[in-house]
Amino acid sequence: MQYCKHGMCVNKELDMQPVNGEWGPWGPYSVCSRSCGGGTRSTTRDCNKPEPKNGGNFCVGRRMKFRSCNTEPCPRGRKDFREEQCSQFDGKHFNINGLPPSVRWVPKYSGSEYTRKV
Repeated sequence: MQYCKHGMCVNKELDMQPVNGEWGPWGPYSVCSRSCGGGTRSTTRDCNKPEPKNGGNFCVGRRMKFRSCNTEPCPRGRKDFREEQCSQFDGKHFNINGLPPSVRWVPKYSGSEYTRKV
């Protein structure tokens, strides 16, 4: 039995069979997340060569992968990545009572929290 699909005659039984998904190619790697001190680059791929349909299985495996980059230590006297990230919020007090307009944000290296310097 055939029917019309997008202006073409298609075998209905073949068109309704499950199609398992297969991975497409890996994309290009992203820009490194840090300029020094150790960052990461990532790439992704899609389950679209072909896409699963009619109850077919989705692709199995990794959709993303990562690679280390810019692993050399940052030069002395230069802010590291965390200091740069925190300093972008200098002067912002986020309506926290008691913080002056000149608040300076710095990383707290003993944990993963950020702190402020007044």
